[in-house]
Amino acid sequence: MRSRSRRTRPLPIASIALACSLGILRTASADSPVAPGTRPFWAQFGIGPSIFIATENSDAASTWLHLNQQVGVHFLGDASGPAIALDVHETFGWWNYGVGSSTLFAFRVGPRFQYDIQLVRSLGLYLSPYVGVGWGYWNYSGSFFGFRGTATGNALDLSAGVEVRLVLGNRGVIAIRPLGFDFPIVFWNAPMGTQNSRVFLSYELLFSGGVIF
Repeated sequence: MRSRSRRTRPLPIASIALACSLGILRTASADSPVAPGTRPFWAQFGIGPSIFIATENSDAASTWLHLNQQVGVHFLGDASGPAIALDVHETFGWWNYGVGSSTLFAFRVGPRFQYDIQLVRSLGLYLSPYVGVGWGYWNYSGSFFGFRGTATGNALDLSAGVEVRLVLGNRGVIAIRPLGFDFPIVFWNAPMGTQNSRVFLSYELLFSGGVIF
């Protein structure tokens, strides 16, 4: 009887040690600086190049500076799943279109819909496909197929792409957009050659950072 008692004593001790070890691992995972985000809101700022290509003229490719601001919320109460954001963009620079070099500033704003897919269960790493629609404002100064001067235009703006997002310390977020496309249909307020509306396409590479709350 004594020998049996001595043999069974290590079992509860081992169980307690195992439970403590699992608790420590769970605490370490929860306190990880790259743990999954538990806050639904985010705000971030991005910067990167935008390569503009006019679909009606293959010589119109130019690389611009592109800025982006977002404020959004996830519907499920944490940093994953479906989300909606107010998406604001500014793009500006030199533009080689038609005859000579010109300057153009483009602004767009509208809702953006995305779905954040958590890639690793224990990490706040997300793949975020998105689509957006909005209104755009264009301001052009220079030569444009027979037109020379300054013109403004309104645009119906469509966008789609994929981002990779990483939550830091359940407070910050960094993101890269390796694949992003913008498709504006611009309606000029002044005659631009023989057409008053034009369709464009741009590829956008964006690096972003911000906060979640």
